[in-house]
Amino acid sequence: MAHAEEAAASPAQPSPGPVATPAAEPEEIVLPPNVTCSQKDRHIVRRFIQRIEIVVGQKPWEWLAEVQPKQ
Repeated sequence: MAHAEEAAASPAQPSPGPVATPAAEPEEIVLPPNVTCSQKDRHIVRRFIQRIEIVVGQKPWEWLAEVQPKQ
């Protein structure tokens, strides 16, 4: 009984559970003309490119264009 009275006396607090947010549409990545993939594999390629971009800070083809080949 005391628990019910405390609950009524305390202000309502939101539950600490995960917040439901609508899923964001994945950003459409325009691949360079020399990179091709099937429509079926496009989501895999998109995820791979996003991971590289997070680590390096650029799209893979931008980063690779800056790297000078060893001679």
